[in-house]
Amino acid sequence: MRKSKGFTRTNFRNIKKNLRGFTLIELLVAISIVAVLATIGFTLFQGAQATARDGKRRADVQSMATALETHFDAVTGIYAPLVATWFSDKIVPVDPLNASGYVYSIVIPEGSATYVACAKLEKGGGNFTDAGTTPGSGDYYCKLNQQQ
Repeated sequence: MRKSKGFTRTNFRNIKKNLRGFTLIELLVAISIVAVLATIGFTLFQGAQATARDGKRRADVQSMATALETHFDAVTGIYAPLVATWFSDKIVPVDPLNASGYVYSIVIPEGSATYVACAKLEKGGGNFTDAGTTPGSGDYYCKLNQQQ
């Protein structure tokens, strides 16, 4: 039987000489792959944020419509203007993006038995093509009065 020498000083030097680090090309390829994956992830994250904001808009329009329906005056047949105290947090909902072009539109003609509450959606898929005047698949989500 042959006896194993184990690690000797000579063997360790030979092993050390054979070890190599990463080349510049390998490092650049790895960095490029990470950059591409980060870009894809960031893009998907932005799309998910827009979808979440659209969901919040739909819920806000629904809560405003519910508040208006709850405070409909059946005697006079008139909807009252929105009041902050009607909401649990005592604030009338505002658009989550809070930017130009993304605001809630609530139209209650004075002395009228109608209202239109709308929100512009970022990703489309609404039930109106414009702010409460043309029903159809479009960029706006609107709720109309339920009382007749």
